[in-house]
Amino acid sequence: MALVERLREAGDRCCQYEDDAIGDFKRVLESAVLDGAQESTGEWEGVCQRLLLDVKAMLDPSTEKGRMLLEAVGWDLPGAILNYARVSEACREVSLDLIVLLAESCSPREILATLLEALHISIKLEALDLCLLLLEGLSSVLPRIQRRRAEFANETVDVLLPVAVVSQYLDDDEVLRLQILHKLLQLCQVLQEMFAVEKADDQKEMLRGILSYFALVLMTAVVSADTSDTSNSVSQLLEILKSCGLTVPKLLDRSVISSYTAVQHKEDAHLLYDSEADCGAALAGAASLLLKDKTEPLCTPLEALDVSTWLFGFVLERNGSWKLAEKGLKFIQSVLAVKGDACFTEDDHVTTATKICSLLKILHDVVIRSPYPSLRNSAYDVLLKVLRRTSADARFLCLVSLVGDGCHSAVVSLLLTFAKDEVDSAWRSEGRELNPFVSERVLELVEKVLRPKEGAPPNLPQNLDAVVGALNLYRFLLLREKSGGTNYTGILSRAELVKAKSQWLEPLRAAISAIPPDDPEIALHVDALQMTRSRCLELVEAELAQP
Repeated sequence: MALVERLREAGDRCCQYEDDAIGDFKRVLESAVLDGAQESTGEWEGVCQRLLLDVKAMLDPSTEKGRMLLEAVGWDLPGAILNYARVSEACREVSLDLIVLLAESCSPREILATLLEALHISIKLEALDLCLLLLEGLSSVLPRIQRRRAEFANETVDVLLPVAVVSQYLDDDEVLRLQILHKLLQLCQVLQEMFAVEKADDQKEMLRGILSYFALVLMTAVVSADTSDTSNSVSQLLEILKSCGLTVPKLLDRSVISSYTAVQHKEDAHLLYDSEADCGAALAGAASLLLKDKTEPLCTPLEALDVSTWLFGFVLERNGSWKLAEKGLKFIQSVLAVKGDACFTEDDHVTTATKICSLLKILHDVVIRSPYPSLRNSAYDVLLKVLRRTSADARFLCLVSLVGDGCHSAVVSLLLTFAKDEVDSAWRSEGRELNPFVSERVLELVEKVLRPKEGAPPNLPQNLDAVVGALNLYRFLLLREKSGGTNYTGILSRAELVKAKSQWLEPLRAAISAIPPDDPEIALHVDALQMTRSRCLELVEAELAQP
């Protein structure tokens, strides 16, 4: 037990404030881990545990000597103590007790700085298991801060933000992720208590922004974890946000969120987490609405869909947060269910289409990029439901935008089939002359595919599905107008027939001929395309031959 004797001797010298005593105390403490590792595992673990227990006794704040030692060296010990946390479970428990003891007994400002530095290093080293001990220490020391609370809270949150983000990627250690999230939520509640007791207006306002920002980032991490405790954690975070003044309407207003997070931008470090905070606000707003059973959402349908756009944009930026995508879909479905058959429409259908299109394009990306068939199917189903809940004018503008904006060929083909159904439905309804699907405008959908880039034919075979869909829609319109003796769409006018032949169908022949014939699967699709083009050309030429 020479180590214990040397440690006690160094401790006595620390109490007498001798030169190099603090360094000697730390070196002796660290040597048990570094040098003793060469011994047998059982003996080494026992030595480490006994040494930690002796340190704990030496630092007893109820004794005068313990208080002197804490004052002299306590603030500098967390890093050395952390070395023991991985020796054994027993050492980890004593290490945690010591970290909490230091947090409760040392100068709060000094020990806070030391804990934050150790936490920062642990994150850099990806030692997240050690972060748990330090987070517990922070929960103990922060309530002891009595002055300049906002400044110390800000320094703390600077270090906590990366912990929250990194925790989302611990898929291989679910237990550790849950433990970290639990500690972070505990710290968020500690910050809430600091905010509640603060009397100085300027400090309180700063604390409001700091707490809001941290809670929003933490909301994203909690929902990403998607565990049995997620709902309870979300509810607690919603209460914290509510205490900061972030009610549901404010959570759904991005300008309000920007004003709250702007408080954090005095330091560049927080700029890195704005997308996390944005997503947290969207999730918080969505969760608030979803948790209100059978209650009318506290926002308009378009505002609710804007939240979904916000959320999905974040998901796709992260390239793979499909759990969040699934929750976003459920949110949209809940909005659709609550609003019944109400249309997502404002007075200006162009404004409506612009807002809706942003969401539809992101849903399209989910359909294309998600590795999960069920999620792809759900996203496309939601896409169609949202389209159907807009006015005819807005719906048409959305389709034109989607078809002409580089959407995946297979999705464009499906959307053109949807457009064909819209034409059929509008044709049989009253007031069809006011419907864009029964007007000359509907040919825009065909032209967007068959003449996409400054008059050039479409790229084949990349856009093969879309081209077949456009030709089928064109043929459907031709036959519909011809059989009914009408020309609502102008498709039977000589000018339109000549345009279709010279600008769409004939250039398409050359594009088809240029497709390499070496792929049997593509060859079958090419044959179908050629057949559809030929049928359309026959119909056009027959009409042009009419006197």
